[in-house]
Amino acid sequence: MSVTRIRVKERDAIIQSLKSGVTPRIGIQHIQVGRVNEITALHQDIERIADGGASFRLIIGEYGSGKTFFLSVVRSIALEKKLVTVSADLSPDRRIHSSGGQARNLYSELMKNMSTRNKPDGNALLSVVERFVTEARKEADANGSLVSSVIHKRLAALSDMVGGYDFAKVIDAFWRGHEQDKSLFRILCKYLFSEVAVQAVTELDNKAAHCHTPVPQWHRPFL
Repeated sequence: MSVTRIRVKERDAIIQSLKSGVTPRIGIQHIQVGRVNEITALHQDIERIADGGASFRLIIGEYGSGKTFFLSVVRSIALEKKLVTVSADLSPDRRIHSSGGQARNLYSELMKNMSTRNKPDGNALLSVVERFVTEARKEADANGSLVSSVIHKRLAALSDMVGGYDFAKVIDAFWRGHEQDKSLFRILCKYLFSEVAVQAVTELDNKAAHCHTPVPQWHRPFL
């Protein structure tokens, strides 16, 4: 019989969560039992996503049937596969479709809860963007090209999507702000979290103009 070693961080998180009566954020797979067929199906979905594919599932069940626990298990498996996860609870103030800012609130909550294997408790958005920019900079240095060119090339697949071109501009400005202008960097961080106000967008536009950078028509999908 094989013995699975549990990392100290996972062990402590499991014990503290169970003492508090909440679902553990990490290590939940160590205490999960049953649901073999469901876990197998979702595991196949995760493998497909890791290979560049896509999947969509609806988890339906009565109150108290274990939906949250099950989704936490799936999330834990995805993180172990080095995928990025986002999560949020729907509420009257956080809706998929709205005209009063509730969809923007949902997006903001999703970005706050973005998680990776190294940051399973959320707040991983900036780390993900910084890693992307760092890899783009390494490629630019190796090929003798501009970092901006590499960023736009890597994000070319988004250009046909709503706000895709503007998003590439934001990531490009993110790199320059991180290197040269901390105030610009802070505004960009707020933009990525959808916390930016109209005044902040105006300030960002002025900053970009001051840096002689083409100013995009800022996409505000959730306002």
